[in-house]
Amino acid sequence: MKRGMSPAPNLYNAAFNGDAEGIKKLLGAGADPNGGSAIGRVPLCAALRTGNNDAVRLLLDAGAAVNARESDGRCALSIAVANGKWEAAEMLMAAGAEYKTDSAAREIIYMSACTDNKKIFDFIEKEYGSRFDFSSFLFTAAM
Repeated sequence: MKRGMSPAPNLYNAAFNGDAEGIKKLLGAGADPNGGSAIGRVPLCAALRTGNNDAVRLLLDAGAAVNARESDGRCALSIAVANGKWEAAEMLMAAGAEYKTDSAAREIIYMSACTDNKKIFDFIEKEYGSRFDFSSFLFTAAM
């Protein structure tokens, strides 16, 4: 790292490039796992887009906010789902990513529908059972 440079933008760049070794070095040098880019992008979301699960794991283990949202409002889990990164999505859920609220589930289901992958539908259906109306992406008040 160049003298006088903050490790945060470099961490974002390492995550953006899927550079797990670079991430490891920067975290070791004190980089904030939640430090973002100048335009509101966060390292965890960048790593999710690359599909480098080692990078995702390093950031989660270092304390990256599992429910991080980028400047466009998208949460980390919906980014993983939108990019078809199912293993990473499962890591996020295991780490406590929110998916059990109606709004989080709607966002995730919508992103899953955009990618035409039924895996997340099956997961949400298992969690919500008959409370979820897949045809309209709306939750019902059934109890």
